[in-house]
Amino acid sequence: MMTKAGCHIIRFADLSWSYPNAQHPNSEKEKIYWHDDQNHLTLKYVECSKPVTENSTQGSGLYAHTLLEGSATSHNNTVLSAMDVLLSGQIPSYSLQQSTHAHFFSCHQNDATLHAIQTQVLASSTAAWDPKAGGLLHMKPLINKQAGRLMLTAMRLSAGFTVPVGSRPHIQAALVLEGYAQLESEKLMPKDFMVMDSGVAHGPIQFPEGATLLMLAMNPA
Repeated sequence: MMTKAGCHIIRFADLSWSYPNAQHPNSEKEKIYWHDDQNHLTLKYVECSKPVTENSTQGSGLYAHTLLEGSATSHNNTVLSAMDVLLSGQIPSYSLQQSTHAHFFSCHQNDATLHAIQTQVLASSTAAWDPKAGGLLHMKPLINKQAGRLMLTAMRLSAGFTVPVGSRPHIQAALVLEGYAQLESEKLMPKDFMVMDSGVAHGPIQFPEGATLLMLAMNPA
């Protein structure tokens, strides 16, 4: 891991796979991007490669799985589309419909006060893209007020857009989905990840050819 422009850079290719499903070790694997002790937050990339059903109620805190690729159904047989979020105060149930891979961005906040959050699907289609910066930036909220302090937003940035130097009173993190981000001499490609610490100046972050990001933020307590 390195730091450029005030951002911690985590390259997908540098991370090792782990296999959390002891009963079906070949069905699911994950790479851990980041663990934030202060917010009890773990951020992962999860890949399910075979039809498998998870139905566990062990564990505490908040779980949010965002479908990036593939196909999956929720606990109540709701079919998830890309960028839909499966949210739960316990380990969520999901099943793959097909043998094709399903890829998730997974957030776990180990906070027992969030255990009462009901399992639900937050459909990305219910939120509109909101233009910002004269239409050069579009934002779509995926998790807003449904998950305590956790916020998750899809962002589309036009070619040539630059995030200026700034800081926030809360942690931020971003997963590159399409395009690339330029931080000084480093280029972040799809599946690469960056983390911006609270209160620390970061930027500029450039997007010479445009990009799509999944942006996470933890609002101050």
